[in-house]
Amino acid sequence: MSLGFTVDGVDKAAVVIISQDGSVEQLDFGKQSATVFTLEDTADEAITFWRDVPAPTLTITDLDFANGELFVSGISTGEFASTLRRVPFPFGASSTSTSIEIFHAGHAQMETRAPIRAMTVLELDGVQTVVAAYTCTPLVTIDVSALQDGSSITGKTIAELGYGNTPLDVINFDARDREGNVETFVLVVNREMDADLITINALTEAAAADGLFTAVPGLGAKAGVETTTVPLSAVLHAADQNSQFILAMRRNLESGAMELVSFRKGSFFRLSNFISEYNFPDYQYQDNKFAEGVRMFQNLMKKDEGFPDQVR
Repeated sequence: MSLGFTVDGVDKAAVVIISQDGSVEQLDFGKQSATVFTLEDTADEAITFWRDVPAPTLTITDLDFANGELFVSGISTGEFASTLRRVPFPFGASSTSTSIEIFHAGHAQMETRAPIRAMTVLELDGVQTVVAAYTCTPLVTIDVSALQDGSSITGKTIAELGYGNTPLDVINFDARDREGNVETFVLVVNREMDADLITINALTEAAAADGLFTAVPGLGAKAGVETTTVPLSAVLHAADQNSQFILAMRRNLESGAMELVSFRKGSFFRLSNFISEYNFPDYQYQDNKFAEGVRMFQNLMKKDEGFPDQVR
């Protein structure tokens, strides 16, 4: 599906509402009420990265809305450039701006400049907490109550997830395990690596522990909270869709097109993305419990993805 909006012969960006049935409607901002919040102490335009990337492009690196507040990560002016803002909504009440430093176990140093790249806000053992991921890829927890205006605080590094990577999204959602129990998970969507799936229990334990303050033993080494890697590739943004699926905006690696697709929780891949041994017409599932489980799950995914005629 491709979307395009033209005003006076010029292509324009637009916000659209896509329903479960696939219908698309452009959001009419003229019919919406709005309030405005202006960021202060934004990054210096004279600073550039790799010669032509202006620092203000990192003024806002992620947004998350929780409990009536908008959390805004990015960089500002000053030595402690990494900044996390809390802005009450509707805009108008006083906001806070807090400088954040962390220990980056992959770089073996404290860091005050590189901003949070992706985050989510949730409760860990009753404490409202920001779970934040940085480039290259430390995972950090920050107690929301510590985010006081004008202060500088140290986030707790609970994991080192791998080098050479930029996290793109951190989301949390509920899903049922194999026994039917509901559990909360955090998913870190990465640009250069597989996504990392973390249970709420593991996060809670890590947030209550001391955190990481020593370097990892070598390039590529991981440390801290245990994660499960899941094969979400070319995903740019993700969101909790419903009790069974997450929704993702991804780049089709074959056509290059942008796609809005759903991934079933528990599998985090789409069966129709590839051709495997199971797809050959003469394949016969073995007569055992494992093979029967695979057959049933694959049939479920075939229906999910619009291929009910492929059910076997």
